Amino acid sequence: MVGVAALEPVNMREIPVELSTPTKLDVIVRRPSWMFEASCRGLDPRPFTRSRVSKPAKLVCSTCPVREPCLEYALSDPATVGTWGGMSETERYEILRDRWRAAGFKRRPRSTGWASGR
Repeated sequence: MVGVAALEPVNMREIPVELSTPTKLDVIVRRPSWMFEASCRGLDPRPFTRSRVSKPAKLVCSTCPVREPCLEYALSDPATVGTWGGMSETERYEILRDRWRAAGFKRRPRSTGWASGR
């Protein structure tokens, strides 16, 4: 089992003292409010941005208090890469595919933005 110790902040001097308080950058890019409560906030982003499944990222996500809104955020924007809401890109695509089928679509709707061939 991979421990959370592998996910340490990149540089403690760059991380705000109070992680639940929005920074100037957060305000500029208009991050959703739930992001300030995320367990991954302030951790090294590399395990979360890989396209393949990352065990350390999934471990952090498994106990995150905002896992559901994080997953819905990633599902609403198919351009998101890496681990979001504890799920890889492939796992999120499978959820969307099931939702499309439940809505009566035989194929991926064109307006979703997912790359063709998936």
